[in-house]
Amino acid sequence: GLRTAVADGISGLLVDGHDPRAWSATISRLLLEPEKRLLLSMGAIEHASHFGWDSTARGTLDVYDQVLSRGLRRSRALA
Repeated sequence: GLRTAVADGISGLLVDGHDPRAWSATISRLLLEPEKRLLLSMGAIEHASHFGWDSTARGTLDVYDQVLSRGLRRSRALA
């Protein structure tokens, strides 16, 4: 998975994207460990809940607020 979308060992597993042996080993391990699959599934659902529209919009607004407040401080400092 992608580092920005997967919490390694919690919501999924990170695998070297260019190494077929690494993929094979990881998939084989998951096939043999149903408990691990269940834990990763539950972790993925929890992790994904942080990527909804509400949290994305909130994060975007936070960035705008930070940028605007920095600009305001700079303009006051120059005045």
